[in-house]
Amino acid sequence: MKYKLPAFRPRPYTLDYETNSREALSELYIDFGLNKKGIEEEKFLQTFYVINNELWDQYDRGLLHRDVIRNERFHRILLALGLMIMTYRSGFLMNTSVNRPKRRT
Repeated sequence: MKYKLPAFRPRPYTLDYETNSREALSELYIDFGLNKKGIEEEKFLQTFYVINNELWDQYDRGLLHRDVIRNERFHRILLALGLMIMTYRSGFLMNTSVNRPKRRT
């Protein structure tokens, strides 16, 4: 008996997660003025991937909830890069060490 599989057309952005995430992180790097703080973009990206993978590994092992990843990821990344964080609320950085991005209209 032959089985027919449904046609699967992945959306283009799902095919290249790494390129898309790198572009998004590069925008954050500029938006938050990390280049003006003496942090190299490659160092920021490398730190992001290490901490992000560590957090997801802990999630996979049942050690933390995914909300912890959302709420703590960038806080931990910026601390690892040596930036002092004054306030961290709801996934948005509010601080004096890193310039907040201007809202896009």
